[in-house]
Amino acid sequence: MNLEIFIKPRAELDLFKAFKFYEEQSSGLGDEFIHCVDAKLELINRNPNACPKLYKDFHRGLVQRFP
Repeated sequence: MNLEIFIKPRAELDLFKAFKFYEEQSSGLGDEFIHCVDAKLELINRNPNACPKLYKDFHRGLVQRFP
């Protein structure tokens, strides 16, 4: 199943800020963060029911390694 996954501009800005934060902590850590986010989005795309439904058709998938 291929879902249409989109990231709102505000969330995209949050991701960029998180990337910068982790990159400042350690070189390459920002890339690891983005990789983990991408992996979670891929999981949701393959199996939307793998993540709990929060509201109507909205599911939440947490990235385990990064708070």
